[in-house]
Amino acid sequence: MNRGNIIRNEKGAALLLILFLIVFVAIVGATMINSTFYGKKNNVIALADQQEFYRLEAAIDMMLHQLREFEVVDGILLNNDGVNEPYPALDENGNEVPIIKRGPYYYLAMGQPLTGSYVIDGQSVQVDLTDVIGPNSILEGQNQYTFKLTSQFTSSQKFIRELELSVTEEDKDEMRDVPPPPPGQVGPPQTPKFPGNSGDRIIFIDSKNVHHNQIAWNNITKPTNSTLQSFINYYGLDTTKALTNWNGVPVPDVEKIRYYNEINASGNAVSIAIQEGYLTYANKVNITGCGGGSVTISGVLIANEIKIGGQCTYYLGGGIITGKFELGGNAASVLVDEKGGFKDDGSAGEYTPSPPYMLPPINYDDFNWGLDPNINITNMETIRK
Repeated sequence: MNRGNIIRNEKGAALLLILFLIVFVAIVGATMINSTFYGKKNNVIALADQQEFYRLEAAIDMMLHQLREFEVVDGILLNNDGVNEPYPALDENGNEVPIIKRGPYYYLAMGQPLTGSYVIDGQSVQVDLTDVIGPNSILEGQNQYTFKLTSQFTSSQKFIRELELSVTEEDKDEMRDVPPPPPGQVGPPQTPKFPGNSGDRIIFIDSKNVHHNQIAWNNITKPTNSTLQSFINYYGLDTTKALTNWNGVPVPDVEKIRYYNEINASGNAVSIAIQEGYLTYANKVNITGCGGGSVTISGVLIANEIKIGGQCTYYLGGGIITGKFELGGNAASVLVDEKGGFKDDGSAGEYTPSPPYMLPPINYDDFNWGLDPNINITNMETIRK
């Protein structure tokens, strides 16, 4: 082979190599362009899918907010004392207390709409509340609903978003238990009111026997239309405790109310005292003589029957309530504390009665139900159509 043929062969091989390189570069370039194109397309698709997901999720959040913000007035709070028929509980202004039911548990219990439509970023999304089961008792005093939220576009889209949830609430009752009324009271309790009058010193119910010359005694002894039992109820007394008899001065103790069957005094240098801040109840009080002694009533004395007399000096700084009051003779004298007597609330001589039948206060959660719902997500799923 001559030199000219060799040179021509080398030029042909070089040309083939260049053509191969050109074709290779073209294929690689086309592949890269295609990859870039499809990558961009996939990114656009992925972004669109992500946006759809967020719209579905936002609609579920709006439905959950609607469930949480649900509120309705349904019924009134009742008191149940176990004796009377349940009766309305009243607030401090004397008004009935409405029951407010709120939150997702009562949304389901009250049969509210199970479909919500929301416009998210210009697109309409529907959320359906399905597979509602309940209420079921899961623990003592606990009830539960289970349900599913399904979020999807009203127009044909790729995804459906589902959440399975449970909501638990304490078992509630419109009736709250309150203490039974005291013996002798019929019907719902009324606002306690002292049966006597402010300023009274000695109150008698049935009869009074005081000599007309005893002006000081007559001036402080007043009748009432109330019954002795109404006073006993007001002061919350348990007259079955009046079993023992008493002569003299009791030793002060923490018990502010003392009970006696009889208080008797007769003889010389008798000294009987009902101390300031104390109440004494007796079935019968019979003081026929003091022998120069004294009887001091600085607290409150309540009795079915009081008969006093003799050469006694009576110091009255508190108040007396009795069914029958009798003052024998003209020898007994009385000294009255100008600041004494009964007040509007029945207090006297530093003794202040506790209201006889106080209902327990109404708690906020007695009539506000569903304040703190226990919501749990038990499963979540995104379904591609």
